[in-house]
Order: sequence, then structure tokens, then C-alpha cells
Amino acid sequence: MSRSSATGVLRLAPHLDTPFDSIESVGGWWDRRGDMNTTFVGSARGSTPVAIGSIKWRERATFGANDLAKLAEGRAVIPKAGAAGLVAVAPAGAPQVSRADLVLDAAELLSAWQL
Repeated sequence: MSRSSATGVLRLAPHLDTPFDSIESVGGWWDRRGDMNTTFVGSARGSTPVAIGSIKWRERATFGANDLAKLAEGRAVIPKAGAAGLVAVAPAGAPQVSRADLVLDAAELLSAWQL
């Protein structure tokens, strides 16, 4: 994940609904084998993950069901992340049926620098 994307999520956190407003740090995550990675993990005080997210910079395609399934797989293996919300970020957003807990489009992520 680019540093500016991580910073954007972190800057937006206080303006998001609960539990995402408790995010105090954001960073990437990957397993030791390199088989699985997650664009970002947003953690609250005490390093408890409250958000597991993925950013897909596609011009026209939305954050799809396959993207969400991979994100859910990541949540299942990240330590202490079982209750973390799933966050989908894509310029075109995500369909209503995506079942992501939070959807951000590119404009919302970029608005972090206007706050």
C-alpha cells in the first residue's frame, strides 16, 4: 500500500462511524510465506485490529465479490482480527451486495487531506 493511502485512511478515521473512528494506526500485513497480504490493517489502542481493508485502484471496475472474499480470508488469519470490519476502497466504489462493512471511493479517500 502506498504511504499516502495509509495516511489517508488514518486521517479519515476520526470522521468515520464506530468502530472505525477508533483507528489509531494503519499498516500493511502479510504472512511469512508471502502467500497472503492485506492492503491495510487499522488498529485501535493496544494494537487490536478494528479494520481490514483493501484498496483497488481500478478506473471502472468496482470492488467485487472476489476481492471481498480474499479480504475475509485475510481477516481469518490475521492475529486478533476476527471481529475487525472489512473495508473496501475503489474509485468506482462497491456494489450494495458486497457486504463490506465500509466502502470508500477514491474521492472519499482523497478528501482526507481537506479535513
